[in-house]
Amino acid sequence: MNLLFAMPIFTMMGAAEMIPRPLMILVLIYGCFQPQIHAIVKDFCTRSLEAATDDPTFRYLEHVLCTKVKNPPHLIVKENFMVMCDNLDATLKKGTTNQSGYTVYPRHQNTWEIRFKPSYGLHHFWENGRLYLIELRKGKYNQDAKETIRLYTFRTPGPLMDIFSEAVTGFNKRSNRVTIWIPAPDKVAWRQAGIRPPRHRDTLSLPCIKDEVLQKTNQHLLRSTELWHTETGLPWRLGFCFHGPPGTGKSSLVHVLASLFEVDIYNLVFTPDMTDVSLLVLCSNIPKRCLLLIEDIEKSQIKQNIRGEDAKDIKSDKGVSLSGLLNVLDGLCARDGRVLIMNLNDRSEIDASLMRKGRIDETYEFKNASPLQAAEMFQNTYQKTLPKDEIAKLSQEFSHYIPDGKVSPATVQTYLLEYKGEPKEAVKNAGKKFGLEINGQGNFGLNTDQGDAWDRKFACFDKLITERALRNDEQPNDNQSQLNDKLAIWNANHKWHEVINAPETYSTREDLEIIRKYRDEIFSMFAKDIVILVELGTGASEKIKLFIEKCVQENRPCYYLAVDISQGSLDIQRAELLRSFESHPMVRLRFLKERIETACREVLDRLPGKRVFCSFADVIINNQNPTRLLKVFREVLRQGDLIYISQDTDLEDLTKRRKYYDQKQCWDFVDDWVVKGNKIDITGCRRDHIFKGRMHAYRYTKDGENIEGSNVEVFESFHYSREEVQNIFHQEGIELVKVFGEHGLSMNHFMMKPRE
Repeated sequence: MNLLFAMPIFTMMGAAEMIPRPLMILVLIYGCFQPQIHAIVKDFCTRSLEAATDDPTFRYLEHVLCTKVKNPPHLIVKENFMVMCDNLDATLKKGTTNQSGYTVYPRHQNTWEIRFKPSYGLHHFWENGRLYLIELRKGKYNQDAKETIRLYTFRTPGPLMDIFSEAVTGFNKRSNRVTIWIPAPDKVAWRQAGIRPPRHRDTLSLPCIKDEVLQKTNQHLLRSTELWHTETGLPWRLGFCFHGPPGTGKSSLVHVLASLFEVDIYNLVFTPDMTDVSLLVLCSNIPKRCLLLIEDIEKSQIKQNIRGEDAKDIKSDKGVSLSGLLNVLDGLCARDGRVLIMNLNDRSEIDASLMRKGRIDETYEFKNASPLQAAEMFQNTYQKTLPKDEIAKLSQEFSHYIPDGKVSPATVQTYLLEYKGEPKEAVKNAGKKFGLEINGQGNFGLNTDQGDAWDRKFACFDKLITERALRNDEQPNDNQSQLNDKLAIWNANHKWHEVINAPETYSTREDLEIIRKYRDEIFSMFAKDIVILVELGTGASEKIKLFIEKCVQENRPCYYLAVDISQGSLDIQRAELLRSFESHPMVRLRFLKERIETACREVLDRLPGKRVFCSFADVIINNQNPTRLLKVFREVLRQGDLIYISQDTDLEDLTKRRKYYDQKQCWDFVDDWVVKGNKIDITGCRRDHIFKGRMHAYRYTKDGENIEGSNVEVFESFHYSREEVQNIFHQEGIELVKVFGEHGLSMNHFMMKPRE
């Protein structure tokens, strides 16, 4: 065929006589055997790299085709959002104003983006002095047949790898988008379903849940984590379960995860034609670093098999069984490295075996919007419209109109989008929209009766302090004692646990994990209580943050008071902590460089109602031996008793300063008394800190009697007799529930409730 075309051309040009006969023969031979010659050259003289449209790597070779081939003679125009080639000229993006005054865009721009790429056939380009051939081919059977791209070069395949690696880097840098894959309907393969722009973490308001999921995902995807699992032979997989009502941010968090870690989302959709084998093949063909997403599994085709699988009733091999799904999640063929995410509306609707550890490592409940969450969403939406301080004030005002747990975050976001660029209008109309008016109390919803009851307790405290001052003919000036006294009154009506411990070393990641578990135990015991955090000295920012975040997550009021009694400066870590929570309506933050009495009065004045007090100084868990200390805390919590470790004192420090107690003896002592149900009081101070210039003093007591009493100094001025306390509080109508110690006792060693 090529020969038939060539002969008339040579004849018409009259140049047949001018062409040398050998060259003419070569041209004729090439024309006759062109396909065979091309095949020989490609098979024996070149090296190639090929990918098809159903393979994720196709987009990278397509990037090479679109960026490396310059001025192709023929182009393909496609209206497809999955083709990553050059856009149309920017002028086509501009809209026009119609007769009605609305801005409209060309019709073709309202569907998918129009893209251009070189046409089917063989193309070439030069790179670093080397010739490359690239061929775009299409299947012959129908218009929807898959495309194939093959990249050629001569001699060695090394340059192909270099070009491909460059394409991967360039594509990812240029696209900066999240790719979503779904099972193909007509074959056992993944099909690209969409490309979405990345979403920044700050656009999603999910206090605590977001940060914790991001931290765990980051740790899982690290190269060091992969190497550790490879060396130990343990499965390298991570599973999350997100459950909660629709519109609470489950899918949005998946989008944020994929954006931050630059991984693809493989959305596993169960179809009627899918089988256990096809499911296994699909889940085996995903990259080791990706998000495997299963949404609404309780409503999917697998539901019937999950809730009741009877082999005798199954007449078809189609459909995915529970055993097949479990094999994919944690069987021998399960893909290592992936992060599994199950999004559920109702966790109770699925089989419990799916939630077993090893399949699902962490479960998070997504709830309807809280006022705090609404305030954060407000700030994210309008952060560029007004100054930061004004937006923070408006966000707090807006949050008062949001009924706690009644509307979804999606509903709040939809409302805010109705007032784009108009934050004041959004606040103005919020009450009508959500049906909640501000009650004007300004005290976290505590009613006046509660405030009056606590005022009576504070008056009782003042009377107690005054009588002691008159008896001693001096004003009480003991900072630590003042703090304990005030907080003891504060904690009337409820059991409470005060745990203060301050070793000099900073915390490790393991310490924070233990603190998080200890925190969750305390919060579960006091389900509806306000949390007050009083921090003495410096440090502890990471640990205090764990407790504030938990308060934010559970939408419980939190008051954080940082008191620098050593007259130091506000350190950077605490400043960051204050800034991160300063605009949250349910969190109150205060930094004081004053005396403890003033600081505690600040707490009393700001919060007229109180349930439980958790006080933490520099750290909460002993860095030297956190596991054993946690064991003690758990035993105390189980018994409902009190353990108190004073500011700047820990057992490790006590071991160093008191030679007659080694570390083992100290720990055995604490374990022994606590297990037997005894109460422990460890009180102390350091030179030039709270009690400036005084001697170090440590005291162990069992029912008020000193252990090693001859070797331990005790400040008797700290204590009151049982009769003194009972008489004064009895006069005010307050009954002591329990008093720790038979002889001398400190005011932080009893609990009380109003008399009936």
